[in-house]
Amino acid sequence: MTTWIVPCNSKFFDIQSHLNDCDEIVWQTSSDMKPNDQVYVYVCGHAETGEIKYKGWIKEIHLSDTYVNQNSYCIRPTKQRKDYVLIKIEKSFSDGMFPLKELRSHGLNQFQKQSKASADLIEYLKNSYRG
Repeated sequence: MTTWIVPCNSKFFDIQSHLNDCDEIVWQTSSDMKPNDQVYVYVCGHAETGEIKYKGWIKEIHLSDTYVNQNSYCIRPTKQRKDYVLIKIEKSFSDGMFPLKELRSHGLNQFQKQSKASADLIEYLKNSYRG
């Protein structure tokens, strides 16, 4: 099982409002995500602020065009087909629990695209909320 950090820019998508109505989210992926991989969603508004706000897991991969089209928030105009996964969100974290400064001190280097979490970061996250 791999643990991923997935960025979400709140300027383009209001994930909090979406998750008020639903605990699943369709997400475009450029990585080799697999079912049951863990996902932490890093929410930011601009480059120097942000924090991990949600934890979930990959429920499905390689979603059909029909399924993706039912979730218009995830569609971006493109000439080539992108791959999408379904993420089941199981936990939200309070504001300020995992700020960028702390995440960087535990190995988060890339937060502009999906990336695998380092062992240090995974340990820090799990020990901080016992999960």
